[in-house]
Amino acid sequence: MRNIFITVALLYFFSNTLFAGNNPFPEESIDCKVSRHYKYREDKLAGREVFVTYNGIRPLKNACIEIVAGNKKEQTRLAAGTCDSIPVLLPPDIGVSKDDTIQVNLVLGKKILLSKQLVVPYARQWTVYIYPHSHVDIGYTNTQANVELIHKRNLEYAIELAEKTKDYPDGARFVWNPEVTWPVERYLKTEPKDKCDKLLRAIKNGQIAIDAGYVSTNTSSANDEELFELFNYGKKLEKLTGKKVETMVQVDIPGVSWGIVPVAAQLEIPYCMALFNGTDRVGLAPEISFKPFWWEGPDGKSRVLFLQPGAYTPGAHNKGYMFWPKMAGQTDPDKLLRIVKTDNPRANFIDPYLDQMLPKLEKADYYPYDIFPMTWCMADNTPIDFDLPEAVKSWNEEFAYPRLKICTATEIMSASTINTVISFPS
Repeated sequence: MRNIFITVALLYFFSNTLFAGNNPFPEESIDCKVSRHYKYREDKLAGREVFVTYNGIRPLKNACIEIVAGNKKEQTRLAAGTCDSIPVLLPPDIGVSKDDTIQVNLVLGKKILLSKQLVVPYARQWTVYIYPHSHVDIGYTNTQANVELIHKRNLEYAIELAEKTKDYPDGARFVWNPEVTWPVERYLKTEPKDKCDKLLRAIKNGQIAIDAGYVSTNTSSANDEELFELFNYGKKLEKLTGKKVETMVQVDIPGVSWGIVPVAAQLEIPYCMALFNGTDRVGLAPEISFKPFWWEGPDGKSRVLFLQPGAYTPGAHNKGYMFWPKMAGQTDPDKLLRIVKTDNPRANFIDPYLDQMLPKLEKADYYPYDIFPMTWCMADNTPIDFDLPEAVKSWNEEFAYPRLKICTATEIMSASTINTVISFPS
């Protein structure tokens, strides 16, 4: 009698657990995590990536993830044995211009096993413009002779890296920005003719970009003649190479004086890009970051497009900190690092900076653009990051957006998004 009672009890238990509500796995669920990144779908369009995690023990052979967005339905079949952190690419228009709500279903055959409503937060399809340089700060971290050596050597390594990557995909081809013309002037005055000719060819070919200023200086202490002299050597290089010099780049020193505007305009330099220190002695400089504007001169006629894309320190904070202390104060030129190169180019890259800045700018009412300009500099008077082209190439192979592009200051300033949105003051 006891055995019959136990058997009946067990049958009652299983009938109310395994088959209650036609769900033999009552504790199972799905979780979803939305990435800010877009990848390339099979149709070559860009779709946001969502990671779906199945919490349960049910075998998911022949199951699929179904995305329902409005009247659209798309299914992604699960790979054999897959049940954890399943990547799914959303339809191309989801989350691009606004928050969107979708339904995520776990489907087996014609039956929906589990379902979850998901909000896909807005994330722009960004193009990230990366300006690679080494801040020229003569005598600050080392002797003037060693600073000259570092920046002249950077020119030679830059040509080497540009040649090596000249057949890389668009965006990953290396270009070097000496930042100011002082290193180029020193090189052309001290190196043999064959080396100087090679440098001039690299400038003509666009492998080395020339910006207009001789050094980053406190322009408020300069008179009119000195402001013109600031651009003199850049204009000499323009005539020598045939490459237009169109952008003044000011690094570390917050801002430039008003007199720069008519001088730059008279010399046909339409752009000014400033990269401030970021932490020390900055005053009110942070308040104008990522707020490009046409700056009108005191004459009421001249104008330059001014942009401060934040500080010049993202590269130093994310990667350069491992290298620049080895160079600061190192007076033996034989012990100065020649290049920065690691076994993993994507390590210590721009990810944390983008994760911080892009959501912030998406929420800002002053930045409607889908381009993000930034600097990549190991610190003051440091070598070139040889990892950069490999990191950009690898990133762009993995992600559709944000898309990365190694570029010059003039490419940033003349980017069509900025020029079509910002207009001259009336």
